[in-house]
Amino acid sequence: MIKVLTWIALGVFVAFLVTLICLADAGRGGRLFLLAAHVPAGDKLGHLFLFGILALLTNAALGGSRMQFGSVSILKGSLFVLIPTVLEEFSQLCFRSRTFDLLDLLADGIGIFLGGWMAMLLLRRLSPCWAHRPQTVPVDTRAPGVRLVQED
Repeated sequence: MIKVLTWIALGVFVAFLVTLICLADAGRGGRLFLLAAHVPAGDKLGHLFLFGILALLTNAALGGSRMQFGSVSILKGSLFVLIPTVLEEFSQLCFRSRTFDLLDLLADGIGIFLGGWMAMLLLRRLSPCWAHRPQTVPVDTRAPGVRLVQED
């Protein structure tokens, strides 16, 4: 049941975020964005908060699954959030009503990292036996055809 609610919350939040981005791209939603302007570093905190929640919900919905890139393990949900986030931030170069800002991208990245970390903490708390560690499988290093002899 929790997993279903997580997917529903993720869907609602994505719809909210897409609406927010569309309003910003269209140069609308001035009252909403004025709120962020009245808070010190409100724009950066908004990026951190919004993309952190998105990463938390995405990673929780995916159960904390990971992708391996060599020796590096990355949360799938964080990667799925990071790629469109970077694309969206660079797309702002195409809109007169938007301003590309590397600090916004940094705030997004920090939010995604923190959201992924919080999702892992949440998943571990909800399921104490849950661990996403690769299982070690004993490897037989003997030459083919060699049998082990047990001594008594």
